[in-house]
Amino acid sequence: MIYAAAVIAVLLAVAAVQGFTLSARAKKIDTLTESVEDAKKELKTARESAELYRRRVEELQVQNDALQIRLAADAGKVRQAAADNPQWALQPLPSDVAAALKELDK
Repeated sequence: MIYAAAVIAVLLAVAAVQGFTLSARAKKIDTLTESVEDAKKELKTARESAELYRRRVEELQVQNDALQIRLAADAGKVRQAAADNPQWALQPLPSDVAAALKELDK
């Protein structure tokens, strides 16, 4: 009888330890699952932000390309006007243009 009681007590102790172990593992699994879900949310947010930045960069690149084309066309017009009017090279620069050029040299 004492032997049976001891066996039952040992079995109850083993069951209790297994219960605590399972409970601790379940908590750890829940914590890890929450961490994974949080990481997924952060990754989704980061991807959305990256997509917004990528689109904005593309828009800015299109604007930059258009400005470069316009600048090249304007520079061509200036070159052509200078070629058509060589006497301009003999005239002094207006003071505001000379000041702006000096600022560019700094």
